[in-house]
Amino acid sequence: MSKKKLGWIAPAVIAAMLSTSVPATAATTIFVEENTTAQVVDVISDSALALESAVPFTELFVANPEIADISSISGTTLYVLGKQPGRTTLMLIRDDNTIISTIDIRVSPDVTELTRRLSEVLPDENIDVLSANDGLVLSGTVSSPEVVSRALEVAGHYAQGRISNLLNVKVPVSYTH
Repeated sequence: MSKKKLGWIAPAVIAAMLSTSVPATAATTIFVEENTTAQVVDVISDSALALESAVPFTELFVANPEIADISSISGTTLYVLGKQPGRTTLMLIRDDNTIISTIDIRVSPDVTELTRRLSEVLPDENIDVLSANDGLVLSGTVSSPEVVSRALEVAGHYAQGRISNLLNVKVPVSYTH
């Protein structure tokens, strides 16, 4: 478990990072309630968000810093950066060493770029992309087995060996008299 003190990094540096490196879609603040143990926060890899605690904290604990980097901005606000797909646990601690909250942080891959690329390469196909742990799921209905192969080839550049294929091939309806 990695332990980080409140003054671990200068709040001005974090504020500068928030204003320059966080995508607009990730500039979200989530409110953390006191005494919650089942709160889940979803973060996209290489994106960040801010968490606002209901009460001041003095220490943060993150179970796996390889999954998410957690840094304090102030005594009630922290910055969560999704590093790689997976799950980790974050604990907020008061100055009397009691737990304010335990939060499950889930980091998933960004499927936006792959979705855009599939619609460019296969524009007339109905392909949905979902994240699943550190892999991807392709689903929908496509026109041919060749389209399935091309979609899997493109997706392989984003999650090689970690793609679940749930694509269906539309069977042409033939009418006989």
